[in-house]
Amino acid sequence: VGPTAELTFCRDLSRVVAVRFPIGTVAFGTPGDSLGELALTAGYEGIRYNCRTGTCGTCEVVLRTGDKVRTVRACSGRIPDARRQSLTSFSQPGKPQ
Repeated sequence: VGPTAELTFCRDLSRVVAVRFPIGTVAFGTPGDSLGELALTAGYEGIRYNCRTGTCGTCEVVLRTGDKVRTVRACSGRIPDARRQSLTSFSQPGKPQ
């Protein structure tokens, strides 16, 4: 038996947001979903985790949505409502995307 995947279907496709990871992978989620969980699901292993509650800052990433750039903690951060933007992306702080 090979690897398994959990599929979740979104009935309202107008809510889907595309998130691009530094490895070139694009994954899709809905506003409010966990950024860290989406990264793991997408196979992106470039985030270090420690506390997994958002208090230590180990999982801090740079999130770009349109012209907005901000730092978030992937373990507690959520996918923003970026439907009017073409793509949301994130990278490690201090590293080019």
